[in-house]
Amino acid sequence: MANLKPISCPVCGAEAQDITVARFDGRTIRCDFCGDYEVSGPVFKAGLLDKLDRQRRLDALERAKSSTPSGKRPMITRHDL
Repeated sequence: MANLKPISCPVCGAEAQDITVARFDGRTIRCDFCGDYEVSGPVFKAGLLDKLDRQRRLDALERAKSSTPSGKRPMITRHDL
């Protein structure tokens, strides 16, 4: 079952929800602006998104979206940063 905790979106800062399921090593985010996406465990645990400015975080999400097959949820990994 997902957490469904209100949070700030790690990418854009808007109000979002943490919808991570217990077995996932990372975070799954639902944001009205960014959509649904995942942040890999290594990126999340190291706080790597926090170290980037807003535009670079948005760019990382766009790179993740562009490399994700249609119908799948994009995941931000170190490769996207």
